[in-house]
Amino acid sequence: MTFRDRLREELEAQHISKKELASRLGISYSTMLSYIDARGIMPSADMAVRIAEVLGVSVEYLVTGKNSDLPQDFAYDSFVQYRHLINSLQELPPAVRQQVITSMISLLQLVRTQPSSEHQLSLL
Repeated sequence: MTFRDRLREELEAQHISKKELASRLGISYSTMLSYIDARGIMPSADMAVRIAEVLGVSVEYLVTGKNSDLPQDFAYDSFVQYRHLINSLQELPPAVRQQVITSMISLLQLVRTQPSSEHQLSLL
């Protein structure tokens, strides 16, 4: 994956439009498109830092796909799924979000108390 691919993926995962990101960065829409379309122009270092800050990710992640804050064996697909989960939780009304988080914590505690051979859960 390239910078362009990871940028596109982050925009999609965070439900941010290209126009919205361009606006947040104070750049033109056409400049924003140049970073994510077939041209795949790499932004300047300063702009890459600004993009990373707006998206809440590291520049290292956008450029290399690696994140030194994560364990070495942490799968990229898991990272994307966790980001999607967090973004989905943030979209919920606060009371509902708290109920979902409380339920998830209870479920995790249940899983931790079971022997590993019993980690197949049936939620329904």
